[in-house]
Amino acid sequence: MRRHCGNGKCLLGWIRAEFGLKGLGRRNLFLIVRAAQGVGVHLSPEPLAGILGVQRTSAASSGNPNEGVSDQLLRVWSEKPLHRTPPCVRLADAPAVYGPGNVVNPRARPYGGPNTWVSARLYSDPEPWIELR
Repeated sequence: MRRHCGNGKCLLGWIRAEFGLKGLGRRNLFLIVRAAQGVGVHLSPEPLAGILGVQRTSAASSGNPNEGVSDQLLRVWSEKPLHRTPPCVRLADAPAVYGPGNVVNPRARPYGGPNTWVSARLYSDPEPWIELR
C-alpha cells in the first residue's frame, strides 16, 4: 500500500505493479521492496498460502559457535521477524493461482506457484467444498 502524506493527513492506497510474466507459464516471483520515505508495507494479520514475508537481516549466526557467521541467503533473509504476517497483496489472477484444479495438481510443494486451492472467504461461502470425480 502507498501512504500519501500531506497537510498532516496520510491516505492509504494500493500500488499497481506489472511484472511482465503473462504468457510465461506458472512460476514463482520474488519481490524485494526497499525502504523509501513516505512508503510503507502493510502486513496481513492472517497468512495467505503461497505468500511469504521475509526480512533481510545482517549476516546471521546459526547459534553454533563452531559455524561462525554466514552470509548464505538462507540465513540473511529470515521469515522470523514477519512470522506468518505476509505483506498485503491483491492478485489479478487469484482464481487461477488458487483454483480448484490445484487439488489434483501432482505437485505438493510451491513449484511454479503455490499449488494449492483456496476457497472463497467464509463469509461469502460458509461451507466451501470441492467434488472429486
